[in-house]
Amino acid sequence: MKIIKIIITFCLLLTLNGCGLHLRGMGSADSDKIHYKSVQIVGNRNSTLYQMLYTKINAIGVKIVDKPADDTLILIIGATNFTQKTVSVDSRSQDVEYSLSAKTIYYFKTKDTKPQKKLSAFTRSLLNKTEQVLASSHESEMLREEMLQHTADDIYIQFLRQK
Repeated sequence: MKIIKIIITFCLLLTLNGCGLHLRGMGSADSDKIHYKSVQIVGNRNSTLYQMLYTKINAIGVKIVDKPADDTLILIIGATNFTQKTVSVDSRSQDVEYSLSAKTIYYFKTKDTKPQKKLSAFTRSLLNKTEQVLASSHESEMLREEMLQHTADDIYIQFLRQK
């Protein structure tokens, strides 16, 4: 009886694998999709976004260089611009809700091509907690970090798509 269960489980796994089903993380690695083996990242090396991108690109085995060769992709990252706007006010004219936006312009280019301008933009809303000023400030910083992470993910995906 135990052998029959093992055989049925094995056959089921073979069938699922044969039809193209893969568990998360078990598919082809990002390194299989890369068209460039080296990249130069131009931007503020001390910025959080630069460091996130450096880590992501370096983790898949792409060589990050200071001086580009002919087959090197150049990634130029602009500064992230954060803006905060009031979305709603209460009956006492106090701000109740804010909208926090992050916009980053970046470019991909090679030695032979013109820069391809790209934009990564995200908007999040947050509540103004007048009685919890410290918590509200902390929430704002957490949203900024989250938006930087999403921006890094967006640029990384666009990097993988470059041909």
